[in-house]
Amino acid sequence: MSVDECRRNTWLFSGVSSGLGKEWALFLLERGDRIVGITRNADSVEQLTLKYGQQFIPVEADITDMGALEKALNSALNESSVHSISHVVCAAAFAHFGTIEDVSPLDLEEIFRVNVVGSRNVSIAGLRKMESSGDRRILFVSSMAGLHCWPNLGSYQISKFAVRALSDTLRVELAQQGIQVGCLYPGPHVGTGWATDNAVHTDVSDRYDADWLSENCRCGFELSNAKGSLSSFKKMISSDPMPAAATTHKEVAKMFALDAEKMSSQLDAVEE
Repeated sequence: MSVDECRRNTWLFSGVSSGLGKEWALFLLERGDRIVGITRNADSVEQLTLKYGQQFIPVEADITDMGALEKALNSALNESSVHSISHVVCAAAFAHFGTIEDVSPLDLEEIFRVNVVGSRNVSIAGLRKMESSGDRRILFVSSMAGLHCWPNLGSYQISKFAVRALSDTLRVELAQQGIQVGCLYPGPHVGTGWATDNAVHTDVSDRYDADWLSENCRCGFELSNAKGSLSSFKKMISSDPMPAAATTHKEVAKMFALDAEKMSSQLDAVEE
């Protein structure tokens, strides 16, 4: 059986060149699906193109520019004779370490453009290429930082809470059309480059204790390898109905439950 015959779905995928996004994309490619991978630099996905051929279609585009993104996507799909998208994964993002005071307004706008506006643009670009029936899904990727806040990660957390709202809103808006939307909240994973290669760091001003910030911006959870996130990813893309949310780390679920309980008690107190 040829690759075309066994191919299951066609995915529009951002964040495919590194981290958890790359791990998930490799899983899909190995099972025979086709990936339309958005990247800022085609060189970063050259190995995927060489290994998987027409099964991996690179799209070089800036996800913060909707017009340019759709133009590049249309061109890539036409050249590859691909007519529709069945699934979308919005995994492109970066972290910015720095206090709310020290991170500049421009830097805050930049992380919001990439992590939130970029996710919105990828989801809508994929939505506009979906057929009118069949299994159609959009998966957003937030973070445990979209459920709980630590010091020195404010700009990143603001963006990931916004991705949470983006997913929840689009899930409601598309429900009548049979398009399923969910959000994954990864916990800490080793080897993704999240806090190193792919992160921005702003110097701490004298008002703050840099050592205290560095120590307390860590969640303290055990690190998992990237492959450890696959079970949660598989759940989001195969369960019917698609869960509204899932996490890759059990401690994240416990933390969120405790936060929710605390918030509930605070709201009850206000009502009294």
